Amino acid sequence: MTGFVSPAKKKGQWYVTRMQIACCAADAFPLKVAVKGLDAPPPDTWVAVTGTWIPQTFGKMLNGVVYPQITGKSLTRVDPPDGQYE
Repeated sequence: MTGFVSPAKKKGQWYVTRMQIACCAADAFPLKVAVKGLDAPPPDTWVAVTGTWIPQTFGKMLNGVVYPQITGKSLTRVDPPDGQYE
C-alpha cells in the first residue's frame, strides 16, 4: 500500500493513509490502515508498505470506526504521487 503516515493514539501502531475525494476537498475523508510491527516514519512522510492482514477478533461489532490492520513486513519511503488527493 502507498500513502502518507498518520500517527495513531494506540502505542505500537501508526496509519498509512490516503484521502478519498468524491467531488471536492470539502468532502474528503481519510482511508486508513493501521500498521503494527514497524517503526513509524515522521508524520506526512509518503511510504510504500507491505505486510500481512490481521483479521479482526472481536465477537460483536464495535461502535465507531474499526480500521483494517496489518503486520508490517517492509517499508520504503517514496515520493508523493502527482495526484495525491485524487
